[in-house]
Amino acid sequence: MPDTDHTATRGPLRLAISVFPALALLGLIVWLEHWEYRNFAAALKAAGPGPLHRAYLRHALLRWNVEGFAVMLVLVGSFMLTGLWRDRTRARRQALELSNLDNALFDTVGALLMVLDRQGRIVRFNRAAQEFTGYTFAEARNIPFFWTRFLPGERLEEVRDVFRRLCNAEDISTHESAWVNRGGDHHVFVWHNSVFRDEAGHVRYVITLGVDVTATRRAQDQQREAEMRYRNLFEHSPDAIFLVDAEGRFALVNRSCMALLGASGPEDLIGQQAIEFVAPSSRARVAARVRQLREHGESVPVDIVRMRRRDGAEVEVDSVATAFSSHGRTHVHVIQRDLSERRGLEREIVEAATLEQERIGREIHDGIGQRLTALSLMCAGLTRRLALEGRRDDADVTELLQDELQTTIGEARFLARGLSPIHLDGNSLAAAVESLVDAVGKASGVVCSFT
Repeated sequence: MPDTDHTATRGPLRLAISVFPALALLGLIVWLEHWEYRNFAAALKAAGPGPLHRAYLRHALLRWNVEGFAVMLVLVGSFMLTGLWRDRTRARRQALELSNLDNALFDTVGALLMVLDRQGRIVRFNRAAQEFTGYTFAEARNIPFFWTRFLPGERLEEVRDVFRRLCNAEDISTHESAWVNRGGDHHVFVWHNSVFRDEAGHVRYVITLGVDVTATRRAQDQQREAEMRYRNLFEHSPDAIFLVDAEGRFALVNRSCMALLGASGPEDLIGQQAIEFVAPSSRARVAARVRQLREHGESVPVDIVRMRRRDGAEVEVDSVATAFSSHGRTHVHVIQRDLSERRGLEREIVEAATLEQERIGREIHDGIGQRLTALSLMCAGLTRRLALEGRRDDADVTELLQDELQTTIGEARFLARGLSPIHLDGNSLAAAVESLVDAVGKASGVVCSFT
């Protein structure tokens, strides 16, 4: 609304300014004509009609034409000058508005923006650059190569060389360098460069825009480190690890996977259908697990499956799989552990436990059992002797002791059979009987022999 009011008031004002010189000239002419007529009026009246009067009229007519033409020229010139003045004023106002807009845009840019002359002096320095560096434009302007104090020492010559090449009109659209601000913070910037040329085509200013990529570079470094750690884990894992693409083909395999499936190199597996390396007895279950992964994207718990090597041999493995998406397609990440060694260890443990049980069973049968039998025989002999001597009460006690020993012998034999389910061989039985005969002979004083 204020612009409309100003436009409405500027029109009459410009018209008044344009007409005023012509009106002023016209007034001056009228005054001169009146002065001339007053001075020559008496002479004309005295002379009467005649040559002098006619000459005066011709001269007046010519003068009036010239004066009228002059008034028109002044009026047209006034309008033209007013138009030129108006156009120049409008151009100056538009230039000022553009300059203010340029300054606003220059300071609004979030990146670092500088304009340098050929001597390396900072001509323009936006707000973001001032905030990052800690220096105001007044501190940085007109000092040759002031910006080099923000560069690390090892990059100084490199960046100065880029500036020299830009001044020589070489095309260096982007370059990357680190900057250190007043507080000592290091940031990495990607600089986008352009030049401003004079009428002769020579480079007058270098314009450079710095985008802070510190966070991006840090994220890229972290991603590279994570990829390297995963690659090392992938390649050196004792478990077989492989990736299956959306078409069910091997996309990536590690060394353990190649060893598990009997491949001499990754080219033997990459691009092959993974299901072909699953034993027929496990294919239906594995296909169902993969379908569940692709449909629901959930991890499948550990399962035991049988894989088939390239030579046709089957191997039992623990298998766990997870799904992940890449470029809108679902892939499967699989980890498998060969159970052959574990199955062998389990068999060895069972065999060792069985052997130990057999050993303990033989010890009970051949050792404790035989000693208990000897004690039982000794009690029987003692019982008979006490009965012959007429000591019946003592004989009853020893007979009761013999019964308990028999019960204990039975339990020992039962325990020995449980720990040693196999039958004792003949040599161990003969040795046990011979040892029993010797023990009974020594305890009873009766000469006993075993043949």
